[in-house]
Amino acid sequence: VSNYYAGALIDNDSEQYYTAPGLEMNTNDIILPAEYTARKVTFRNLVINLGENCRFAGCETVDFINCKITTDDSKTLYFKAIGNVSFTECEFYDMDNHVACFESVNNVEVKQCTLRNCGWVCNGFGRGALFTFKLGSRNTFTFINNEVLNCYIKSAVSIGGCTGILIDSGEVWKGMIRDNEFIGCQCKCK
Repeated sequence: VSNYYAGALIDNDSEQYYTAPGLEMNTNDIILPAEYTARKVTFRNLVINLGENCRFAGCETVDFINCKITTDDSKTLYFKAIGNVSFTECEFYDMDNHVACFESVNNVEVKQCTLRNCGWVCNGFGRGALFTFKLGSRNTFTFINNEVLNCYIKSAVSIGGCTGILIDSGEVWKGMIRDNEFIGCQCKCK
């Protein structure tokens, strides 16, 4: 079915699975919920334009596989009280309010993804342009074999500063960052 159908294959209280045959198919017409609470949530081969903030709460696993994710309106992905979140072979582009924010997420994996023209403009001191973890979260963060192109963190005011294109660690206890390429990225204070 997934080779011919674009939309929800499974959509119930315990599992939500959204798919399309391939990225060449326009999936912008698929209406996705703004909040997810199912035990397992999977997105595969979708082009996702966040029209509003997308929130995940209390899920066991959330997987994005071969998706293109962007926003036209400073929206982001929020994850709270999640077991595992993974992004595999995804492309993020033109996201200007972080790519994702995590609170009480056990494991986050980003593998073989491209992040293009993504970042954050802070008002004062800021860090963690692409991924941010709330203080008090004890997490594992894995970032392997990714390409980060023209991403940024900028301070909108002259007081304070900014640092950390990739991550605001909060309290990441364990992590692995290897075999990544950062091209044209910048930390820029006013």
